[in-house]
Formats: sequence, C-alpha cells, structure tokens
Amino acid sequence: AKTRSVVVGHLAQREGQLDTLLGLIKTLGAVCATTFSCKHGTFEDLDHSVGIYSGLMSRASAKDAVEGADVVITAGVTYNEFDTGVYTEQLEMTSFVHILQSKSHCQ
Repeated sequence: AKTRSVVVGHLAQREGQLDTLLGLIKTLGAVCATTFSCKHGTFEDLDHSVGIYSGLMSRASAKDAVEGADVVITAGVTYNEFDTGVYTEQLEMTSFVHILQSKSHCQ
C-alpha cells in the first residue's frame, strides 16, 4: 500500500493504547485523524494529522486523506451518528482494518 490512514476513536484511550497507536502511525508513515468523540491533542499535534474525520461532515482535506488511502485502519472507533457524520463515512471495505472494538474485523 502506498498510502495509509489511521482513524483513532475514543476506545483507544479507554483501552490505554494511545502510545501503541502513536508508534503504529509513525512506523507506517500514515495520515492520522480522530473521530468527533476522540478529539485528542496527542494525535492532532502529529505532522501527518488531518484533523477530525466524520464522513461528509469532515473538511475536504481530511475526508480525502482518510477515504483516499490504499489502506484504512480504524482504532477504537464506534460507528455512531456523531463519529460517522450521521453515517456518511465512505470507507472502502476491501482495504479496511478495524481494531480495539469488541472484536477485530479485517477484510
């Protein structure tokens, strides 16, 4: 994959995985976004941060960076109306990894 994005949700902090995710983002050279419920300075201060990702409610640059990546990793994201921009997220399920949820899902 040439481009990678990581979207961090509030469960990542609850599960104590912020340092692990920071390492993953830096190792992959991925762009990083947070969800509305996880607006967290730890990730927003990164050089590759694109801000908040919330589907169609995102800034165009954040939406394009996340949805246009070859691989999208979501970590600790809950798919509720706030974090998905009222369910308008457009994540390509053929290159999607979701971690830190009740069970992991990879396609």
